[in-house]
Amino acid sequence: MSHQLETVPSLTDTISDLSLQRVPHSTTNDQVTVTAQSPSEISENVSNLPLEVKLPDQRGTEITRDLRYKHASTYRRIFAFIFTVNAAVFIALLLTTRWTILSKDAASAASANLMVCILFRQEEFVNLCYEIVVLAPHSWPLSIRKRLAKVFHYGGFHSGAAVAATAWYIAYTILATQEWVADKKLYKLINMVTSWIVVSMFLIILIAAYPSIRRKFHDQFEAFHRFAGWVSLITFWIHNITSAHVTALEWGKPISYALVRSPNFWCICVTTLCTLASWSRLRRRAVYPEKLSDHATRLHFKYRGMKPFYGLKISEKPLTEWHAFATIPDIEPESGKVEGFSIVVSNAGDFTKKQIMNAAERKLWIRGAPLHGLLYTSKLFRRIVIVATGSGIGPCLSLLHADVTPRRVLWSTRDPEKTYGPTVVCAVQRADPNAVIWNTTERGYPDIVRETYQLVVESNAEAVYIISNPKVTEKVVFGTAHRKQTPRRIATNLCEALFWLCFVRESNDYIEDGHFPQVFRYFQSVKCLCVDHDKVDWHIIVSNSAEVEGLTQLLSTLEACNQTFSRWKTPKDNVPGKNPSFNIVNLYDILPDRLRTDLTPEDTNALLQKFDKYAYQSIKKMSAADHFDYDLALWLDSEAIFVAPGEIRDIFEGHLRNPIVWRSRMSLEEREKWLMGNAAATLGRSINSFGDQLWLLESLQWIIEKPIWNDMVLSIEMAHGGNFWDIWIKNSYPFELLVYYLHIIARKMETVNSIFSDYRILETERELIRFGLAQSISAMEDRRGTGFMERLPHFIVKPHSVLTPNLVAFCRSYSLRALRMDNMDNFEESALDRFLIDGDIKMLVSGAPDIHQWWDDRIKNGDAINGTETSYS
Repeated sequence: MSHQLETVPSLTDTISDLSLQRVPHSTTNDQVTVTAQSPSEISENVSNLPLEVKLPDQRGTEITRDLRYKHASTYRRIFAFIFTVNAAVFIALLLTTRWTILSKDAASAASANLMVCILFRQEEFVNLCYEIVVLAPHSWPLSIRKRLAKVFHYGGFHSGAAVAATAWYIAYTILATQEWVADKKLYKLINMVTSWIVVSMFLIILIAAYPSIRRKFHDQFEAFHRFAGWVSLITFWIHNITSAHVTALEWGKPISYALVRSPNFWCICVTTLCTLASWSRLRRRAVYPEKLSDHATRLHFKYRGMKPFYGLKISEKPLTEWHAFATIPDIEPESGKVEGFSIVVSNAGDFTKKQIMNAAERKLWIRGAPLHGLLYTSKLFRRIVIVATGSGIGPCLSLLHADVTPRRVLWSTRDPEKTYGPTVVCAVQRADPNAVIWNTTERGYPDIVRETYQLVVESNAEAVYIISNPKVTEKVVFGTAHRKQTPRRIATNLCEALFWLCFVRESNDYIEDGHFPQVFRYFQSVKCLCVDHDKVDWHIIVSNSAEVEGLTQLLSTLEACNQTFSRWKTPKDNVPGKNPSFNIVNLYDILPDRLRTDLTPEDTNALLQKFDKYAYQSIKKMSAADHFDYDLALWLDSEAIFVAPGEIRDIFEGHLRNPIVWRSRMSLEEREKWLMGNAAATLGRSINSFGDQLWLLESLQWIIEKPIWNDMVLSIEMAHGGNFWDIWIKNSYPFELLVYYLHIIARKMETVNSIFSDYRILETERELIRFGLAQSISAMEDRRGTGFMERLPHFIVKPHSVLTPNLVAFCRSYSLRALRMDNMDNFEESALDRFLIDGDIKMLVSGAPDIHQWWDDRIKNGDAINGTETSYS
């Protein structure tokens, strides 16, 4: 099994070149009824949709691609680095000793390299390297994090130091032979003989470790490696003690005095301790098989619990062969505690076949400490894609269980449920409700490079992890890494803004009536849970100067963030945390001049009296949209709360990956028809041009793009020959979003400009039915006047909690990260938890309830949900 990591800045920079088109859905109508779907049915329905993906062109020539991505791997670069360092030391010694290498210098260099070689095979040392690497925060540049993730190539240090040690020891042995020939004393003979024995053992190990020989004669390689290594270690001790004895006689000191002053002695001590540390923990442990099929079994161990991201070696013949497997924590269903661990064994040779065929309880040898593996480095990334074939899903199960890094999963295997059992399949689907589980028996082999690109596009992943055989691993890495980077709209230099709109109060007495303290709680969630609040502009629009002063004073009292916030472990970069830079803006200062009549900075209530509440809020939104500079902006009402640790930019990037205008075929009443007609009239168009049943108040995330906004304002003024605000007021001030979305639909039909053509126009009911949510549609009919999508979480209120996985899959598929939820009434606690967490929901907006108070109350009542970890913990 080959493990590989490929970071994908090149992939996430290529989305504008990807044509991702799903085929038209089958015809549906209002009478269609779809029962609740299991996660496997959701995955099958979604992943089976044909995709046409245009991969970016390849970079460079075939020669340069082969050189960079096949021959100059990180492993080989580390190997070359070790040799370069040793070559530099060799040259330095020549220059300082007048072109003569002293035998003691060669011996010291050999011992130092041998120590490095063994250290990078010692479990605790390797685990320490991993632990240090994953401390890097997500705020570090991806270019640094991707290089740190290459820590799993530590084998380059092992092999590089081993070859260097052999070269140095050959040099030492030649010098020792010359010394014996010149002066045939007994101790020099012993020194020469032991040196040649060590050199012989080293050469045997190196020859057996040559890749082609190692693959062909793996069992023999293990035997040579182990026994030749032990012989070398014993001989090394004989050699060191003999040399120390001679040195002690020359100095007139005891042998202990000579030993402790020898660099070779300390290097060989470290080497010996590393070897003993591993073998001293050799134990025979009981194993409880769970046969999955004739192709796979799951071996359970109960002697200890095991955290995620560890691997272990097992054997029936501890002196001759060992087999490494990734461990999976075994969870007791009732208590939720880790009661042991297991490994998935697939038929890949004599040893694995024997384990599959033997269903009896028995004992196997286990050696050393659990060892971190490749997937532990997934903590370095914000989002990842997991690609596994066959039993490669085994190592992934530990990562999926940990649930700390948002991920998409592509698993290609034959008869997944028949081969690996429903438990493994369900574990994959819990980790990614929209996982692509490709049954090769039914569908043949996938175009795995294309499928991988598809998931990268959907998730905006920073890294792809491939767990497969060497052939497929090389194909995916080579097929993705050498693609050209092309511009895309998700760029690091986009200016993103949030317009936080505080509701008007007749009394202007926010602090006394409880409104500002409620807002304060929501801002506290931003400070403690949003890891990139300093990367976007926050504008809070209030109604008068008194509110500016009051809110400024209140926000200055934001509390330092503790280790936990509500149920969550606070992101490490947010403890104690710095206050977000909120720009508190008086509405008066950004209003157009024509709306300032009879207003003062101290009082803008005349606007509320002249217009209704909704128009007043529209004026706030549109004034902010006009006044500020930004590329993307998110309109928020005052009750907007950050749900879980994460990044606000995920919301914007999700929108740019999936720009959608949602429309509904909900039967319209006169009020809705009137609103849509006014929106069309504002644009200088007729609603009949679009269809008189069109309803667009299906907004999920109130995101606007400045270029589209400017184009809309200009189009309206050109169509009417007047001022935008006058035209909007004349047409009974329709909802700003209705005008904005209707403009996108119109321009999509009129222009090839990608800023409009990238948008898809999706029918809400059709997509809900496709994801198995049809049962809830009738229950939402009483919410006419808003839209299905605007109240999306309420699709899983009782008795529809069973549809939670379907709704999670829906939100993930369309990158929906900010949703509206009025209250938490009639939700099953576990269903709402699962939706918010598995769905990766970042914010609840527009009248959002205090979700954290709800969690705090549950924690006080004994609900064991506190301290939930995420990739930001």
